[in-house]
Parts: sequence; C-alpha cells; structure tokens
Amino acid sequence: MLKRAPDEFNASLNRWRELYRSADRQWQGANEVLRHPVKDKAQRVKAEIQRREAERQKDLLCNLGTTREESDFYPYRYLAGEGFLPGYNFPRLPIRAFVPRKDGEFISRPRFLGITEFGPKNIVYHEGAKYEAGRLIVPPGGLPSRRVQGKLCKICGYFQKDVTMDLCEHCNTRLDATTSEVLPLLELSNVKTWRRERITSDEEERRRLGYEITTQFRFAPSPGGQKRILEAMVQDENNSPLIRMVYGPTAELYRINHGWQNRKEKGFLIDIEEGNWLKESDIDEEDSGPQSSKHPEIVQLFVRDSHNLLLLYPLEPTLAQNEDLKASLQYCLQRGIEQVFQIEESELASERIGSSSNRAILFWEASEGGVGVLRRLIEERDALSKIALAALERCHFNPETLWTISNRIVSELAMNVYSPMATSVTIPG
Repeated sequence: MLKRAPDEFNASLNRWRELYRSADRQWQGANEVLRHPVKDKAQRVKAEIQRREAERQKDLLCNLGTTREESDFYPYRYLAGEGFLPGYNFPRLPIRAFVPRKDGEFISRPRFLGITEFGPKNIVYHEGAKYEAGRLIVPPGGLPSRRVQGKLCKICGYFQKDVTMDLCEHCNTRLDATTSEVLPLLELSNVKTWRRERITSDEEERRRLGYEITTQFRFAPSPGGQKRILEAMVQDENNSPLIRMVYGPTAELYRINHGWQNRKEKGFLIDIEEGNWLKESDIDEEDSGPQSSKHPEIVQLFVRDSHNLLLLYPLEPTLAQNEDLKASLQYCLQRGIEQVFQIEESELASERIGSSSNRAILFWEASEGGVGVLRRLIEERDALSKIALAALERCHFNPETLWTISNRIVSELAMNVYSPMATSVTIPG
C-alpha cells in the first residue's frame, strides 16, 4: 500500500489540475475577446463576466482570499474528498445561499437539508422577507464538471456509478427498465437568491407539495476492489434468523432531488453555462430570437456525503411483510441506540429504503466523522439486545412482562377503585 501512495497521491490531484486548466482556458478565451474592440456590447459584457469568474475560480483553487472553512480546496479537505485521506474525515462544506440583503450575506444549511431548502425556485424565508433560489453559483471548472450519470437500483437503493452494469452490485438484481433507472445528475452547488414580493397560488401549491427526494447508498471499496462491509445475523432462541445486518464504514450516501411532486416530468431545466433555472417558456422565447445564448438541459440534483451506515433486513415473515411494524422497529431501535450509547438525536439518522425482500432499515451516523456506534452492533454480541431492552423502556414497556406502564396503572386502579377499604393506591415499581 505504501508503494502505491505516490501514484495515488498524484492521481488524486488530477481533478484539481483539470479544474485549473479549465479556468485558465476560460480566462484566455475571454481575454482574447477583450484584446480587440468589440462592437457588440452584450458580447463585451459577457467576456468581462467570464474573465472575472475565471479569476475568481483560480483564487478559489489556490486558496487565495478564502479561509479554510470556506474552501473545498483546502488540502486536507480536498484530499479526503478524493479518497487519498479516507480516515481524515474532514467535514464537508454546507450548501450556502447568497441573500441580497443590505451588502449581501450567506445562509448555510447541511447538504442533506440544502437539497430541498435551496432547491430550484424554492422560497427561502429570511429575516422577515421571501427570497427565491434563482440560480446556481458556477463553481470552479463550471457546472459541466459537476455532472455525472448514475444507475439506481429500485429494488435495494444501491447507486451504481457504472451505468453499463447489468447486475446490481449489492443485491444482484438484473437491472432493466423496471428494476433500475439511469439519471442525468448535477451536484448541487451554492445558490443565489433574489427577493420575491408575491407568489402565485400555483407556486404556493407546488411548494406545499414539495420535491420528490430519494436516498441511495454505495459502499466504499477495499484495497482489493471488493465492497468494504461487515455482516452479521441476529437469531432467536431457536436459532431462527430474525434480522440480517450489513455495516459499511465510510460509505457514500446520495440524496437526489427528482423534481416537484405534482409534475409528471422529472428533473429541472437549467442553463448549464450560466446556472439559471429555466421554464419551457424561456426556451420558446429564446429560440425565437436571432441567437440563442442559453444551453438548456434537464438534470436531477444531488448531494453526497460519506457516513458509516448500517442496513437491517428483517427476515421474520410477519415483520418483513408489514410496513407499519418496520416503521415502529426503525424508530424504536433508533431511540434505543441513542439511549444505550448516550448520543444526541441529531447524531443518528434513519429511514427505510428498497422494496420487497430487499426492503431495509437504513441507519447512518449523521455527525461529522461519525460516532462509532453502528460498528458495535456488528462486533458486540449483546449490543442489539441491550438496545432492544432500552427501546422497550423508552416506549414505557416492562421488559419482563411486556406490559405497558399505562396498562399496569389502569389495572392497579381498577383493582382498587371499588374496594371500600382502599384509602390510597400504591403502584409497584
């Protein structure tokens, strides 16, 4: 592994080199236009904007005029993001929205919250005013550098980076039009907003319904290329399987915004060069002009982050087939984990993912760097039983009798309320 370190370090810098070359090409192209008198004012203004943007991108890439908390290219954060420092766990930057208030200010949200709050055309309420997320701030290398394609397995929720895969890397389902979906994805960057005084009833209804959001996961690869996972089986006293557990350290979680829930068409229309969100009417108006400056494309937005995650697959038939029971189990176990390991509610997140026999309860350590509790559920034989007992107590059950405390109180009261000798009621325990 140490022998490969120089080559891997060199390869991890390739993205930075390409981004710098792209910014330099943009600067040279804009400068070439401005070297000679240009009659077209719009062309001159556009070239000036491109040159300033290229200079800003170079400054960001070289950490000039920025702090390490604001830069994706602070060396440790960049190398951790490229996988060269996988154990460093340097926190990823949040998504920021620029609000034109007074001299202008940025408001920040965690990435998994920003994908909805700063989504296209969404309304942001700040300091008593309404602002609309109108465009993306073009990052170094431009928006095309943030585009990827992914194939989603609808059966288990796994994210395939190779869209030519015929079998799911996790559940081995054959990927066809009914079991998978290939998406044109664009990673959400920081956004600019503009102030709105009024919104129409149609806009209000659309925002009330919200976006269609899904979560996908992808396990980190080990040095040999295999998936980096640990598995365990939970059995009852008769050695019958109850739950299969799969733990993935530093796995990738994807949160994808597919579009508005009240629209049949998925995705958002964006000018991929300028970052402006468009409508169909914008394209029709632009096409009627002599020259079109827009580059419209339909994309679906995503954010991603690295977290330790745990998948629980219920195997007991009644539990596996009942979604309400899965929901109860999900939140009971989450509260039990918080109770046993003394962690905050914000440090652990969960949701249900997948379908049919691959329907699972997904837990992940939401705090930066992780808290190291999910691995203990795999490695410690009695960890899950302690969590189950804590969950029962949290739900006000007596673990020995499985009676709820409220039922016990009612029972005790019923036994004593009609007794003529009873002057007081004592509830045991």
